[in-house]
Amino acid sequence: MYYPFRQNNSNTEFTVLGTPRLKHYNKTMPRVNPCSKSTLFQILRFSSTETTAVKEFNEIPGPTSLPLVGTLYQYLPVFGKYKFDRLHHNGLAKLRQYGPVVREDIVPGVSIVWIFKPEDIETLYRKEGRYPERRSHLALQKYRLSKPDVYNTGGLLPT
Repeated sequence: MYYPFRQNNSNTEFTVLGTPRLKHYNKTMPRVNPCSKSTLFQILRFSSTETTAVKEFNEIPGPTSLPLVGTLYQYLPVFGKYKFDRLHHNGLAKLRQYGPVVREDIVPGVSIVWIFKPEDIETLYRKEGRYPERRSHLALQKYRLSKPDVYNTGGLLPT
């Protein structure tokens, strides 16, 4: 399981998103669950069984990111070691190499945090509150928005 975050440079807020669609990222990815850096670190610190100090966001280990392409080059068929259709294998390799929390900068400004320990994932979900916001099914939303003569919105309830 992984949690992508988009950094908002006007303040230190990150937004928990679904699977990124890199081609139309800003158009198709609505803001869903705002989560500040300090909240994320509190969640990880209090749920972790380790006694080490909490790291800054930039200190979370992860694959090397290049300035213009981030880590996207590692997913390219020619010289990439990861494949988009084998994300479960990618996650296992990252867990073995970097540990239970991994930061990956897919493209500049879009970071993904992979969380592997079930206790940390449970704590993250519990901290969302009693009524977390959930994004509707993207395929249904796209279909509804492509038929404005039939539907006036993308939908209200998740499917």
